[in-house]
Formats: sequence, C-alpha cells, structure tokens
Amino acid sequence: MLAMRQVQFAGHWIDRDALMAQVITPSDNVSPPSSYNLSTRSLIMSHAEWNPSDNTTIVKTVTYRLDTTTDPTNYKLIRTEAVTDEKTGAPKSGGGMYQVADSITSLTYTALKVIGSGMILTDNITALVWGSSETRTYTTRPRSF
Repeated sequence: MLAMRQVQFAGHWIDRDALMAQVITPSDNVSPPSSYNLSTRSLIMSHAEWNPSDNTTIVKTVTYRLDTTTDPTNYKLIRTEAVTDEKTGAPKSGGGMYQVADSITSLTYTALKVIGSGMILTDNITALVWGSSETRTYTTRPRSF
C-alpha cells in the first residue's frame, strides 16, 4: 500500500504540471520517441499565466528530478518551481523546492510531439517499500493553444 501511494503522489504531481504545460523538455518528434531516465535527465515543464497582482504575465517553470544521493531503492522525487517575469526574465516571488515522493526506484518518461495534436507525456513510475513494488504508467495530453 505504501509503494502504491508513493507512485500515486509522483503521478499526481507530474500529471498536474503536464496538463498546464505549454513546453515540455526534452521532447521528441521522432517515432518511436526516446525514453529518458529521470535520475540522469530532468523533466522540465513551463507555462505562462496572468499575474493579477501586478498585471503582468509570469512564467512558471517546474523541474522534476530524482535525488540519487540516497539509497538507490529509496530515491526521492524532487519538484522545483521557478517563477519569472515573462518580459524581463526577472525572478518573482513564489516557487520553491519540494519532495513529492520517496521510495522511487525508477522513473522514466517520454514526451512526444504529435503534429496537429500537440504533446503526449508518458511516465513510468516504480516504487519499492519493504520489499513490495508498485509500477504505474501515466499518460497525459497537455492543454493545447
């Protein structure tokens, strides 16, 4: 049950950010798409939104990475959010770094550009807690503009 919850936490947060993303990096427009391991290649997603407090547009950039400095059967999924002014690139308040899940043993993803259909993000997440393993695949189609 604990392994399943860690996979669900990771899937929820990645799915949430991917739904809002206008840009997902790295991404491929090749078939079959490349698969990236989050322990060696970060997943970066960004989107612009209106900031009503000062009538500007801000860019939120979210980076996911696995903290591999711990035991390989207990990697921690780290989510970092940076907020910048769209025109100047100057940092704005907000953002931060958070641990989303732990006990992650593997997280791979593909971000495929589909001509005329936008982007499809697929991530495979595995967690291991006390000898019990859980693996799930999440597929997200971000909003189109």
